[in-house]
Amino acid sequence: MATITSGFGSSHSRMASSPPTVWWDHAHHDQQNYELLGVDGAFHSYDELLALADTAVLAEITAERWQSKHAEIQRAIETLKDDFAGQQPDIAIIVGDDELELFSNSCLPAFAVHWGPELTEYPPSTEEVEALSPSLRAALWAEHGEQPEAYACSVELGRHLIEYLMESDFDVAQTTEQHPSRSVGHAFTFVRRRIMADAVAPILPVFVNTYYPPNQPSPRRCFQLGQALRRGVESWSQVASVAIVASGGLSHFVVNEELDRHVLDCLERHDADGLMSIPRRFMRSGTSEVLNWLVLAGATEKLELRYAHYIAGYRSPAGTGIGLAFAHLS
Repeated sequence: MATITSGFGSSHSRMASSPPTVWWDHAHHDQQNYELLGVDGAFHSYDELLALADTAVLAEITAERWQSKHAEIQRAIETLKDDFAGQQPDIAIIVGDDELELFSNSCLPAFAVHWGPELTEYPPSTEEVEALSPSLRAALWAEHGEQPEAYACSVELGRHLIEYLMESDFDVAQTTEQHPSRSVGHAFTFVRRRIMADAVAPILPVFVNTYYPPNQPSPRRCFQLGQALRRGVESWSQVASVAIVASGGLSHFVVNEELDRHVLDCLERHDADGLMSIPRRFMRSGTSEVLNWLVLAGATEKLELRYAHYIAGYRSPAGTGIGLAFAHLS
């Protein structure tokens, strides 16, 4: 019997992989964003948030604080990398959202599973790199190599889980092939490059449409998907240890510490109701990637939280930034 023996959650923000000397550019992007999801669950302009912001945030956006938080982030990622290597899973299920990378507006499924033999990460062209802003360019190393790289995928477990999910009333989309002009998205490449690193295992990509209306799944449905994935893994006849990794989140592009800490607290206490009852108005914009963590929570109900670290990554006086979170369950 296969078993989910470990779970991991990691923010994959470009802020986590770019030096603090360019964090000002991330803040510049926020200033151009007129749909910033506030802590009230409504969209605001940067100027509206700035007018209401707590002045205490100013102490969080100094060069010294940014340098300290950057170091904290790198230590947390290294901890997850070491923990993942220590688990030595046979297969890694990666739960992430696709931001029009592998998929396109021609088809955006609520849930999808890739069960082809591989997915390939294609680095951007020189022209594409030159068009990027300084902060995005600085984080490319965490998402792409210099040459295309094929990621081996678990065909057998992928097909088994699709069949199990269909029998469990989850109408998941399936993919086995990759369009030659599309690359696997950064939610997956970040995990492969920064968390798995040299501890390479075949992956099973599970896609959740967190970002794009109108077919985003609810918090309840994502938690239930995680439960079904766990049952599906346990029903597989092959003997294998499986890790499940949630990629993305937590709150962004406005830091919502209350929501972020609620998610981590519920993960630790196995509070399914607390997670499934998160209002859907918060599951929009970048904060919607919390849904990937809810899949993780449902899949790891039998495991205990061994490590969790949270950094409120403020980067502007308006309170914009990322709630960066890192967790390991086993």
